[in-house]
Amino acid sequence: MRHFNRVLLTVFVSGVSAAAFSDVVLYHKYDGDLTDSSAFGNDGTGVNSPTYAIGEYGQAIDLERGGTQYVTVGDNNSLDFGAGAAFTIEGWVKLESFGTSAGNSRQMLAMKKSGSGNADSKMNYGFLVQRGSNGGPSSGEYSQLGLVLGDGNGFTGYYSTLEITDTDWHYVSVRFDDVSNTATFNLDGNSETFNGTVTQAIAANELDLTIGAHMDNTGTIDHSFDGRIDELRISNTFLADGDLLINVIPEPGTMALMVIGFCGFIAFNRRR
Repeated sequence: MRHFNRVLLTVFVSGVSAAAFSDVVLYHKYDGDLTDSSAFGNDGTGVNSPTYAIGEYGQAIDLERGGTQYVTVGDNNSLDFGAGAAFTIEGWVKLESFGTSAGNSRQMLAMKKSGSGNADSKMNYGFLVQRGSNGGPSSGEYSQLGLVLGDGNGFTGYYSTLEITDTDWHYVSVRFDDVSNTATFNLDGNSETFNGTVTQAIAANELDLTIGAHMDNTGTIDHSFDGRIDELRISNTFLADGDLLINVIPEPGTMALMVIGFCGFIAFNRRR
C-alpha cells in the first residue's frame, strides 16, 4: 500500500499546487536515497550509515541516536538566509524517544551549521524538537518545536508551546519572515505564531546543512535525532497555509481510499 501511496502521491502533487513547489530549495523524500528533488541539487551524504524504514509516505530515513547517524548537505547559496529573508522548513517526524538529559534532549531536524570552531552563534538557522521547560504545557516532559536563529555574533532560540507527546508520525513546520519578525510553528495542522517578536538578526554562512544532529563548537555531536524523518522540505519563502505539505499531500488514509478507487476504476474499465 505504501508503494501505491508514493505512486499516487507523485501523480497528485504533479498536478495540484505549483505554487507550493516553486520556491523549494531542498526536498528530501528519503525513498531509499538522499537525492534532492528540488532544482538545486542539494543531495545529502549519510554519516555513520543511516538506514531507511517505512515512512509516512513511501520510505523515511531512520536515524539512531546510539549510532550517531545524521546527514550533511554541502553549503549552497540556495540554503542561506540573510537579513530580510524568509523561509519554511517542514516534514514529518516519528520520534523513538524524547530524551532525558541535556545530552540528548535537543533533536535537530535541520540546522545550517557544521564543523569545528563554530559555536551556535555561527548557526544561520535551526529547526528542532526539544525536551525542556520552555513554556510548554507539560513542563518539559515531552518535545516542543523550536527555532534557533543566529547572525555570526549571537543566537536566540524561540520555542512553541506545541508539543509532540507520543511516538506516532507528526507533521511539523516552522515559517519565518525576517522583515516582519514573525515565526509560525505548525504541528499536525495546529499553529502558533510569534508575531513581531522574533527579533534575532540572521546572517548567511558558508557552513554545511546538518540534518539529524547538533554539533558543539569542537565539531563533536552532542545532540542526536532519534527516530525517522520523511518528506523534509525547505522553501525560500514564508509559505501560505494552503501551500504547506500537510495541505498539499493527502493523508495516507485518504490516499488508501484514492488507491482503492483508482484500482476499481481500472477494473471497471477493463470489464467494459
